Amino acid sequence: MKMTKLVATAIAVAMSFSSVPLICESKVDGVITSVAADTTQPELLPSLKLLSSKQATCYANTEEAAFYMDGRAFYQGIVFRTGILSNNATATFDVSEINSISFTVGHEDNTSLSYNNTFKLYLDGNLVDSMTLTPQTLSSEYSNLNVSNASELTLSFEGTGGSYAVGDISTDKETPVKTSHAFEYTNISSMLASSFNNLQISRYNGDDKSSSFNMNGRTYYQGIVFSTAILDKYSTTSINVENLSNISFTYGHVDGVENVESKLNIYIDDELVDSLSLEWNMELLDYQMDIPDGSKLVRFDVSGSDCKYAIADIHADELDPGLEHYVPTYIKASAFIDRGFNNYESNIRKYTGSSKSDKFTVNGRTYYQGLTFSGSVLSKYASIVFNVENVNHISFSVGRLHDNSANDATLYVYRDNELFEAIEMKAYMPISDFDIDVSECKNIRFVFNTSGESGCAIMNMHVDNMVSDNDYLSPKYDKVSKCIDSLFNMRNIKKYNGSSKTSSFNMNGRTYYEGICLYSEFINNDAKASLNVEDIDTISWTLGHVDDSGFNNGTLYIYLDEELKDTIDLVWSMPLREYTMDVKEGTVLRFFLKTNAATSFALADIKADAREPEIKHIVPIYSNIKEFLSSAFNRSGVTVYNGESPQTNYFTMNETKYTQGVIFTASTTRTSENVEFNTENVNGFKFKISHVDGSGDNKATLSIYKNGLKSEDIELQPDMEVMDKIIDT
Repeated sequence: MKMTKLVATAIAVAMSFSSVPLICESKVDGVITSVAADTTQPELLPSLKLLSSKQATCYANTEEAAFYMDGRAFYQGIVFRTGILSNNATATFDVSEINSISFTVGHEDNTSLSYNNTFKLYLDGNLVDSMTLTPQTLSSEYSNLNVSNASELTLSFEGTGGSYAVGDISTDKETPVKTSHAFEYTNISSMLASSFNNLQISRYNGDDKSSSFNMNGRTYYQGIVFSTAILDKYSTTSINVENLSNISFTYGHVDGVENVESKLNIYIDDELVDSLSLEWNMELLDYQMDIPDGSKLVRFDVSGSDCKYAIADIHADELDPGLEHYVPTYIKASAFIDRGFNNYESNIRKYTGSSKSDKFTVNGRTYYQGLTFSGSVLSKYASIVFNVENVNHISFSVGRLHDNSANDATLYVYRDNELFEAIEMKAYMPISDFDIDVSECKNIRFVFNTSGESGCAIMNMHVDNMVSDNDYLSPKYDKVSKCIDSLFNMRNIKKYNGSSKTSSFNMNGRTYYEGICLYSEFINNDAKASLNVEDIDTISWTLGHVDDSGFNNGTLYIYLDEELKDTIDLVWSMPLREYTMDVKEGTVLRFFLKTNAATSFALADIKADAREPEIKHIVPIYSNIKEFLSSAFNRSGVTVYNGESPQTNYFTMNETKYTQGVIFTASTTRTSENVEFNTENVNGFKFKISHVDGSGDNKATLSIYKNGLKSEDIELQPDMEVMDKIIDT
């Protein structure tokens, strides 16, 4: 778009000036070098004498030196540079012998894009024209400016920085020997190499496979990548198109960078001709544009905070585009996984199955190939994309990672940005299998979204007929202790694997060395544990309350592959219960204990098919009454006297002194007072019952239970006689 400025003749005004040294520049092999000139003013044209100049560099019409505007090479003219310390650059000419002058004015290519300048034109000291120039403004042509009534012409540039120029200066008497010209491109590589006013771009010329970038899983060797930063939010490049009639390209998001939306603005000369939306998950799009006759340049702008987009596979007229993009093909499923891109955040990890030392676990299985996704309160989102242009079919399994929070999550599967499946990743879900036809799409994307701490996995990914090098390994148990050690997704669990007699727990007076204790606290009143049972057909255990762990009840829920198999009500005074379960049709057995307060229940003497505990439980044997009394458990509101220190440890009933026995002391803060004894090796015992002297006048009832069932009630009176009682056990 050419602009013609006709300027009226101004009144001549005397003007003083001083001579300054000029710098003559030469360009050798594309590199501009500077050589100091003498202090005499060089001759741009014989009819045009340069009287003075300031902050100006003269190009005196030689092949060796050139400057550039709008992608055109200028061999004659003056470049003006302003700065903070000297914000005015000028040149004054003697125009007394000419009638008119013509020139082109604009921004010098490949110099700072941060500063505007004001261009002013004076005739004999009088301002006759002024215009603001920006780095993006197309150069303007002043044609046949009338200077016939003036003696001096001054060109002035004002600004705090920047480099602007006046080129192809001619008069009514003569023109430059060599005028400016636009380059003739021999191929797209030469066109890209000639792009100018580049800011935060990377050029890929398409002539070297060692230099490339990726979009949507494709590898591109030719194109322009636009990069912005948090502070530098603008990226741009310009191309001279005077010798071109059309341009086409593919555009999209560069793989593996921040997910920030943006726009690609396209200008022809100074006019915005299109604004293309850019999104991190966009499909690759093709674009074609015709270049109107007389156009000088095309400019591309991308803005946004910390993003990276590209135009690639650029074509222009019949120019050779060079190397075109590569669509990945896969020999192994591991190669497919390895080429996943746009991994958002660091909460995705790839496992290619190439090494058994690199693994993860789902539902007790050990996997060597797949993807793991994790989320947290601060990072609830994860995404990864795969190019499937050369793939027809994908199958995989999904499941929850071990020992993650029970927060729900969703794994979304997209084909070419269209939602294909939303998989609810429940906390204890069984492993699920999926098959996807991808023959008609280019990309498949997995998006993990969670409400908080959570994790899931894609396992056993098979691509067409390609399988993983190492699939998965189900646990094998040669001992029951190995079952206990392999528990996962545990909360409020204590494991006893029978490896030592120094580690044990008690139920109903028995001592157990192997088992699983599920306990609750006042704050955390549930417990859970899971076990992979693929190597087990039948499993059995002894169920009971852990001695001295609290007088509270609970409910045990038993699931097989998340199907509720049994609900067992548990009470603190329950007898031991033997339990057997068929698990040969399942994968994961899960126990969930829910209580109303602090207590503990246990699964002990676990048997898995023919595998039995290595150290079985011990039933107490008493050699005397002292040992029997000392073995009392689940004591509440009782004091046990075992006969030690008879001079000081005693009580009286009906004024008779006793040094051995059990005192029940009632309290308003307790619902009952109780004590238990294991009698498996006791056939019977006898005792005396009466009121403890001096302990109040309330009535009471003594209830006797055998194996959790009430045997009898004995009414107690404050004035009762000492009663003898015999119990058959």
